[in-house]
Amino acid sequence: MKFTRPHQRQDWIRFQLSKLAAARIRENPEIVNIGLQHIRRWMENGTREKFCAKARSEWAELIQHHSPQEIADLLEAEGDEAQRLRSSMPFIQPPFFTERERIDVIERAYAI
Repeated sequence: MKFTRPHQRQDWIRFQLSKLAAARIRENPEIVNIGLQHIRRWMENGTREKFCAKARSEWAELIQHHSPQEIADLLEAEGDEAQRLRSSMPFIQPPFFTERERIDVIERAYAI
């Protein structure tokens, strides 16, 4: 795959990390609550950007009203809406993916 626009590489990286997170959620559905904890911590810390607050609220609603399987499916979904949601996903760091996995994905993105 060749990236013709700068944001395509970032979208690809997010998609690959989302697939890792989805796999971990399927293995251990309870970890979706860690994503919710991330959101709550971010909201407590405040933000200057209204977009971030809106995205965090949207993710909190999704986590609270959908099953872990549905969340995993969303993380792996194609399309603009799924891509938009991945840009602000709270499923970061362990247990969703390791730092080594994150670096590997980034390195693959720049090797393409």
